Amino acid sequence: MKNRVTTLLLPLLVLCCAACAGKVPETGTPYSAPEAAEQNGGAPAFVEPDSDKAGTGFLSDDPEPNPPGFSIAFGFADQTGSRLIITCYDTGDGPSFDADPNRFTLAVGPYGEIVPVAYTGWQDETGQNDYRDSAYNFDNLPGFVFNAVDGHLQPDKTYILTAEGQFTDELISLTPPAPGADKRLLMGLKTEDYIYTVKGRGVKWSELLSVTAEGGQIGLFLFEREGDDMLFSIVYLYGPDTLFWDRPAEYDEWCTWRIDMGDEPGDFEPLFLARSENGLVMALTWGAPEGEITVILYEANDRLIKTDEYRYSRYWVPN
Repeated sequence: MKNRVTTLLLPLLVLCCAACAGKVPETGTPYSAPEAAEQNGGAPAFVEPDSDKAGTGFLSDDPEPNPPGFSIAFGFADQTGSRLIITCYDTGDGPSFDADPNRFTLAVGPYGEIVPVAYTGWQDETGQNDYRDSAYNFDNLPGFVFNAVDGHLQPDKTYILTAEGQFTDELISLTPPAPGADKRLLMGLKTEDYIYTVKGRGVKWSELLSVTAEGGQIGLFLFEREGDDMLFSIVYLYGPDTLFWDRPAEYDEWCTWRIDMGDEPGDFEPLFLARSENGLVMALTWGAPEGEITVILYEANDRLIKTDEYRYSRYWVPN
């Protein structure tokens, strides 16, 4: 895919303070955030499903030498859409965070929405915290709180925090499907036939996730089951170029990819699409009953690769 000569390779901020997500073990009992942090060597907790667990579909991508270098943080909005929090647990030596929160002045949300924000201060954890990264529990979570200073955040939505003049200058505008539209009818049989030709595998169904200002499409394709072999792909279609992020898995009637989703992939929503000097960069949220993962993909070797430089999940299983 042809690239615009615009750089996104900024100094990498390795954030120790991703929102703390509980992990559901085989027993079904979630670890609490502090327990997960302690098991993680005292680092602020981040836990995502085991990458080598058969049937989860969380398979490691091949390592690539040039993942995008962003200086970003992750958070989510409260119930009013006026505040945002980067959750961060104190594991005994004070909250660990490698950046000045004041540096983050923009929040990038669903479909590339940009909302200016201002850091207002640290929020202590309360005794009512149930470790759910949901808007109803916002006031009980420990972390760095920001106010929307111009515009409105979408309640309970995930946002990527960054600074003026970073990758936000290179965003490609995204348009969601029309409200009420059946996303599984919008890609069309012609596109599904094309994907079948490229992959050599029948398409069970597809969803249009977004149309881009370039005239491209971001889609989700679930392929026909072949024995116990399952596959879905996030696909970027733009003219003659097609980029795939493939997620193979072994069939599991309870959790082929995500817990309590059976053989369904889960719910995807684009956060942003941008171009760097190395190619396309895409961020999406991946939701399921137990919580939400934010996935950042980048173009390499004519496909989309998930980078593990940025890891964020929200745990929201009801009590």
